Amino acid sequence: MLCKATLAGQTIMIGKLALTGCNPSVNDAGISSTNAVRLLNKSTIGTNKKMANNPLFNFAAQLVAYRLNQPFGGWPDSVAAAAADYGQTMLVQLNFNGTATHGTPTAAATADLNYLAKVLDAYNNNTMIAGASPVLPYPGVYK
Repeated sequence: MLCKATLAGQTIMIGKLALTGCNPSVNDAGISSTNAVRLLNKSTIGTNKKMANNPLFNFAAQLVAYRLNQPFGGWPDSVAAAAADYGQTMLVQLNFNGTATHGTPTAAATADLNYLAKVLDAYNNNTMIAGASPVLPYPGVYK
């Protein structure tokens, strides 16, 4: 999916990390594909260290999945789109780049990232109820 998205002129941003593309050959999926898979597994891109307890990596995993769904017919949902955009802004502010060297979120930011990850998880797993989605931003938003 990442190769198809980038061949269509897309660049997927996850915080400050650009998933710019890949070599479309069968033998080389490219570093961006490796990075995407590691983020989907909630791991660092360089060392593949598991970071499942880190709210930035939890949100990044859901954001990668959401962004991969979009160019290929993912159903539109304004709450999921807002969650993706809002969380992406937070990742940028916290200098997330796919490694373990990023800013430390406040308690409010942690709550927001966890909430936004749950919104995208529901979207990615097709369990969001249309019209019953929570309103963004979450109380106590990161500013």
